[in-house]
Amino acid sequence: MQILRRSLLAFLVCCLPIPIFAQTQTPYTSAIPIPGTLQAEEYDRGGNNVAWFDMTAGNVFGAFRSDDMDVGAIPTGGHHIGFLTDGEWAEYTVSTAATDTYNVTLRWASAYTGATSFRLLQDGVALTTQTV
Repeated sequence: MQILRRSLLAFLVCCLPIPIFAQTQTPYTSAIPIPGTLQAEEYDRGGNNVAWFDMTAGNVFGAFRSDDMDVGAIPTGGHHIGFLTDGEWAEYTVSTAATDTYNVTLRWASAYTGATSFRLLQDGVALTTQTV
């Protein structure tokens, strides 16, 4: 009887279909109009490795959102994404008013004394890499 129970358990664990629900990417609230202002903390919804990627569990700042991206409050108002490491990213859904060339201005701060860099991509294609 014990062999039968183990065989049944092995069948249940290995062979029965387990539903897996894929996460889908959606805008934080709605597509961000461009020209306009994109707030870093308003990255798309969808979860880790879908709409954003963060290598550590939990939001170390505990502000604004409850997922694993590290979003903190700025003392003068607003929020930021912090504690970024190489390979972490966030995606945003935007809507452009017209097909055109747009200038991008970033507000950037870092506690690191060495050079840091970021990449700006559109549909997975790198538009620029900047080092500051």
